[in-house]
Order: sequence, then structure tokens, then C-alpha cells
Amino acid sequence: MFEIWTKRDLAIHQHLADNGKTKQARTYAFQMLAEFQAYQQRNPTRTFATETEAGTIPYNPDARCHVCNDSGFEYIEIPEPGCVGIVRKCNCRNLFRSESAA
Repeated sequence: MFEIWTKRDLAIHQHLADNGKTKQARTYAFQMLAEFQAYQQRNPTRTFATETEAGTIPYNPDARCHVCNDSGFEYIEIPEPGCVGIVRKCNCRNLFRSESAA
């Protein structure tokens, strides 16, 4: 699973670990971050996935939010290589809307 993680995935999980509204959400995020660190230690040459490797679909204004890419979070500070950056909840109203929705 971690071979398709992008910097955005790391930033989202870090944000959830720090600001999760429930104990379960924070616990889940901490667990995922710990597993990601273990993955990186086992695979030291592996970096973050490219957009193609992660399966990111190109921007389609009818179905996807180009700001958050349907993750629900947008960057407010773009990360430097190896950093997580800073994210916030996206204010778009296009999240997870299927193409068939009117």
C-alpha cells in the first residue's frame, strides 16, 4: 500500500494524527504513520509515488476537485522534498461526486 503513497497522503495522515476529532481517527493515523516509517526503513531507496504510480486521475471539472483531488484536503504549504507540508480541509463542494450525479 505504501508504494503508492504521495506526499499528500503523508500530510493528510499527519494532519489527522495531530487534529483528528476522535481518538479512533488519531490512533489510526498514528498507526499508519508508524507503518509508513517502517516501510521506508525497509525500502530506503523508495521515494514517494509519482502521480501516475498513485493512480491520480487528471483534472476533470465535472467529477473531481482539482485542488484536493477528492482527498478532502488541500495544501496550504507545499512540502519540500522529504517533508509533509501543511494541509487543511478543502472548501470545494465537488468532493466524491460521481459523474452520474446531477
